[in-house]
Amino acid sequence: MLLTGLGPTALGYLFEGAMKFGFYELAKPFIFQMTGGTSKLLDFLIAGSLAGTVAALALCPLEAARIRLVSNPKYAKGLFDAIPKMVTERGVFSVLFAGLPAQMAKQV
Repeated sequence: MLLTGLGPTALGYLFEGAMKFGFYELAKPFIFQMTGGTSKLLDFLIAGSLAGTVAALALCPLEAARIRLVSNPKYAKGLFDAIPKMVTERGVFSVLFAGLPAQMAKQV
């Protein structure tokens, strides 16, 4: 019972970290090119904010499923059973992205 949400949490934050750092590294050259590289600090802040936004979008459905599994362990067998069941019951945006504002505030 204590480790109920460990799998989805580990998978979610591994995925979120990969998205954040990967997108940050991809965004930096484009931002430097768009701004002309006049302010490296501003360029880094913009790239970091964009990377945080992308990561929050990717993590939000996994967090929603994790919270559902922790609050009701009998809801589904695991993360990959919970997400389709949640989407079928209430739709994609109303369930999986309901916590997006809080996730964005936390990440960005």
